[in-house]
Amino acid sequence: ETVQTGEQTKEATGEDIAEERRVVEQLSKLYNWQIKLINLFLEGESTPEIFMEIYSDYESRIKALNEKRLEMIARYESRMKELTQRLETLKLRHEVSEISQREYIRQKIEIDNELGKLKPKLAVLQNPIEIKIGDIPKFREDVLKLIDDVKAKGPQLKLPQDFVERVVGNLNALLDAMQDLVRQYERIRTEILKLEVRYKVGELAHEEYLTQKRRLERQLELTF
Repeated sequence: ETVQTGEQTKEATGEDIAEERRVVEQLSKLYNWQIKLINLFLEGESTPEIFMEIYSDYESRIKALNEKRLEMIARYESRMKELTQRLETLKLRHEVSEISQREYIRQKIEIDNELGKLKPKLAVLQNPIEIKIGDIPKFREDVLKLIDDVKAKGPQLKLPQDFVERVVGNLNALLDAMQDLVRQYERIRTEILKLEVRYKVGELAHEEYLTQKRRLERQLELTF
């Protein structure tokens, strides 16, 4: 079975995340091509030599883009930590009357605005395969199956053992990169289950239950 990444995603919501979107779109396409290539090879559609040449090309391009993605994530996380600390300091300075209410509000709005721009950038970058949150379990299951297939069929198809291990290592690295997405999926699913229990015990009215459930289910349709 071919593993598909989510290439069809919603349009960027603004210029603020344009650069991050470009990096992730390119990365997603390369992951998609690489996974399709592995499947083609396992189905006997390519010689080991041709497979290794094309695979290595995708691998080097993925590495370069992923390094850029991780550098951007580190930069944004560092800046967000700095801004959060500034916000805490600002609040304290306001509470002891060192700065006026007007100045506190002005600086807080400034910090909140920057944080508001950084959060969606970070969210886009944390989904390198541009997949819907709700599709994460199936994608993860398919990648795990692909790992087993490469281990079993790779040597039979004359793929050198060191290259088999290389492919398996890259697929495991992709699973590791998805951990934030897995946690996000599990958090949303837990919220839906809690909502259902609250409705069943009568805490929530039917209309309120449906409204909140639809809101959570919409989150599963997003890529960030």
